[in-house]
Amino acid sequence: MGRDLFMKPLLIITCTVRRPYRKQFIRECVRTFVKVSNMLWIVVEDGHDIDPDVERLLVESGIPYKYFHIYSRNFGNSQKNLGLTYIRDNHLKGIVYIADDDNRYDVRLFEEIRRTKKISIFPVGNRGPTGIERPIVRDGKIVGWDANWSFRKFPVDQAGYAVNADVLDALKNPLWAPSQASGETDFIEKVIQSSDEFEILCDECHTCYVWHNDLWFPWPLRKVLYKVNVILKTYFKFSVAIIEDPKVALQKYNSKR
Repeated sequence: MGRDLFMKPLLIITCTVRRPYRKQFIRECVRTFVKVSNMLWIVVEDGHDIDPDVERLLVESGIPYKYFHIYSRNFGNSQKNLGLTYIRDNHLKGIVYIADDDNRYDVRLFEEIRRTKKISIFPVGNRGPTGIERPIVRDGKIVGWDANWSFRKFPVDQAGYAVNADVLDALKNPLWAPSQASGETDFIEKVIQSSDEFEILCDECHTCYVWHNDLWFPWPLRKVLYKVNVILKTYFKFSVAIIEDPKVALQKYNSKR
């Protein structure tokens, strides 16, 4: 317990909406988050009220939490803005991370992001043209992007960066634009001007601890999809990057180091 007192608190924002398998997703998050010390889980419902089933899971988890609601149906933008504004206006201290409810997280991710001083960056699996979205790093500097939306200044998924809560104090409202489809880069551009300002985590972005929407594709189904991909490669000379074996994707990227 003594060591926990010296850990930077983690302020985890999760936006959620009623849909199939939602309770299963929340349970999977709980299984990981209960292993994370000194965190506050800020859950924001896209709805006219909170969901009693979700609140029951939060209470039973034993994880310190806040549960809010705001109806918008704008892909979680208003929910992110509410969570960020709550942190800023209540002067909470720690590292802010936006965690989708249907991503899969390795608990080591959260120890990595505690190292954030201002804004950090790290890989996200099941994203990008090769199956792992990340900056291309050479000699400790970002020299390009292996990512979708490459036309954006910062083509980063929301699961691929974390910020120190202190930076929110200087930002104008809204902290996260409700109507924008490019919310990640718009938010980051409020914090930094150049990719040189990112703190590069996870072995210079060669180790992946978070997988985008991975809970939609459980491992048994994913194994079948990998075999389908082999057939596509063999007989039709193409494949689908998003269903590539994560280990293979990492090996391919690391071979270029």
